[in-house]
Amino acid sequence: MLCIASAHTASRSDDMPKKQRPSGAHASDDRGWLTFKRSLWVTTMIGAQFSDEDFDTLSDWLSRRGKGITDIVELEGFLTAIVIAPNTLSPLAWLPKVWGGKHPDFKDLAEMNRFVGLVMRFYNSIVLIFETSPGEFEPTFYEREIDGKTLFIVDEWCWGFVKGVRLDTAGWKPLKRQRPDLLKPLQLFGTSAGFRELDAGGADKMHALWSPRIAPAVRDIYAFWLPHRRRALPSRGRPMN
Repeated sequence: MLCIASAHTASRSDDMPKKQRPSGAHASDDRGWLTFKRSLWVTTMIGAQFSDEDFDTLSDWLSRRGKGITDIVELEGFLTAIVIAPNTLSPLAWLPKVWGGKHPDFKDLAEMNRFVGLVMRFYNSIVLIFETSPGEFEPTFYEREIDGKTLFIVDEWCWGFVKGVRLDTAGWKPLKRQRPDLLKPLQLFGTSAGFRELDAGGADKMHALWSPRIAPAVRDIYAFWLPHRRRALPSRGRPMN
């Protein structure tokens, strides 16, 4: 995966129950200092639309919030699921999940508009990736150096993706019936049941086996739903304002 790194403090108010997280070296319950990587394709091809500065600004903003989605990597997973989903969801349906509740908690309208504008540009940047070069999509994962080796920490991204899927459980049923293998790696790292399965199978061994399958699975999920989306309304998949 061609990537460039940006260092960040990975502190956040997290709704992933720590006692249920996998216990191996890849578990992120003791986050400390981590870095995350954005795809080089993303940073070079869509920088004008959603820049690294925008990414960092939104990341810092989310981390200061005490509710909703408070992590930029989790938000990317969440938005990716919405973008590649079988049905178009209005931002009115999913923005409350981002800011945490029906009534947004901002100091004024200008702050809310700035926040929503950043989130929508992030959303549109993911749309652009899948519209122009879906085969090059790579998720943004946290990483940590352990014993001289780079370890990708994938649970935040997968947790966000599963949240996005749950916005339209009925719409996703055909994929769950026909290709459950595609959802398997995302569910392993993105659900409490998956964490228990990881621990039961040996967390480090399972991480090594399943984490490389996440990005290919996401690209295959996009391809699975593509015929359905093409039959849907012409506006499906186009960037939103």
